[in-house]
Amino acid sequence: MVTLDITGQKRELIVFRGTTRVFTVTCTIDGVAYPLTGATVTLTVKDAPLGSGAEIYALDQASHTNAAAGITTLTIPASATFGTDGQVSTYVYEIRAINGSTQIVFFSGTFTVMPTGAPL
Repeated sequence: MVTLDITGQKRELIVFRGTTRVFTVTCTIDGVAYPLTGATVTLTVKDAPLGSGAEIYALDQASHTNAAAGITTLTIPASATFGTDGQVSTYVYEIRAINGSTQIVFFSGTFTVMPTGAPL
């Protein structure tokens, strides 16, 4: 399990093709928990920079591990660990919290799908 807890930092998310991966995400602003009560946390994966790329995968998480503390869990199912087996496939992702008209991007970076059986 990977915990993301650095606001505004680019991070690489790594998954294995054909396996489920769970990420625990802690949303903070200036070191203070961003409450997720009533918010939806989204994960969007695209094939090119987020403004222009085609969407490959999207996840909306409205139920949180500890909403008051800004903690949620994102489960990426095996069916979303796409790519050509035997090759590394690299995409871009963004994790944001949406609460009404407020949207905050907490994490962005590369989303890498490793071949089946590759070491992490």
